[in-house]
Amino acid sequence: MSDIARWPHLLSTVDKVTPLDAAAGGVGARFAVKQPGIPELIYEVTQWVPDENFTWVAMSRGVRTVGRHLISAAEGGAHLRVSLEWQGPLSKVITVLFGTRTANFLRVEADTFAASAMRE
Repeated sequence: MSDIARWPHLLSTVDKVTPLDAAAGGVGARFAVKQPGIPELIYEVTQWVPDENFTWVAMSRGVRTVGRHLISAAEGGAHLRVSLEWQGPLSKVITVLFGTRTANFLRVEADTFAASAMRE
């Protein structure tokens, strides 16, 4: 999950990821992310705990997008949680425009990451 640059090869929900910095991960790393039917966004990693979680934020006119990715220990394995939150004056409009698609994307991403972990 933390190898963000490989997401287009793993996830049907991501068309393209371009690292914008020399660092491919960690706090401050930035990525241009293009997903089907969604404008390209520049995400910056704001929290990074290797093998546990990362949070990244994208800023655009009137909305702040916060994506969280969390792996926690669970009986017999691990629990994965991916979430996305929109904040700001246009967050309700963005929710109407992209909420259903994004919920579907998150479900596919969680399922894909979980299946990938089971193979490893």
